[in-house]
Amino acid sequence: WKLAREDAEGGSLRMKDILGNTPPADARAYGHEDLLPLLSPTASEEAVATGEDARWSKVRKNKTLIIRSDGCEKHFTCTPGTLARGNFSRAPPENVLRLKVLTDHSHGGILTGAEFAEGGSTSESGRSAFVWEEQPPKASMSDILRVHDWHYVRHVQETCNRLSEVASEVGGIGSLDGDTQVSKYTFEGAKYAAGASVLAVD
Repeated sequence: WKLAREDAEGGSLRMKDILGNTPPADARAYGHEDLLPLLSPTASEEAVATGEDARWSKVRKNKTLIIRSDGCEKHFTCTPGTLARGNFSRAPPENVLRLKVLTDHSHGGILTGAEFAEGGSTSESGRSAFVWEEQPPKASMSDILRVHDWHYVRHVQETCNRLSEVASEVGGIGSLDGDTQVSKYTFEGAKYAAGASVLAVD
């Protein structure tokens, strides 16, 4: 938005990358035709200002977004009994309690306290300093494949599918390698975690 506003004549929109492509050409090539009106030198100042104002209005209103999903708490790296009082010394550092002590409402998670409650704590402006999103979308497979090889993704998915639905049962915990433990719903939990990251960036 800022670029379009500062460059009302569209000069930078005609600039070419090292392959000789302009921003509009790249938008068409990668299937982002919806961006073409914004990449036009004739894009209205009003449209640019409206989009930027809406974005920054949201940022100013909610200083910090806290994203969680119940789906992430279904990823077990050890049997739940290992996490019980008296047995915790045998639990791996990466375990579901790391999420629960932060964001689980029923577990008394730190971030669920009054200080972080939506509408509870306020910023200098007097507005709520935090907002919660508890139903983030799962990351799409196309997004996942931007950063992971398909064979690896399929390996994780198949390993999880072979496991028992109950993590405390024999066959409830599996291994991807020497130190990466997974459970039946690890793959689904990972998609929620990745989706939350995409949502946070957006």
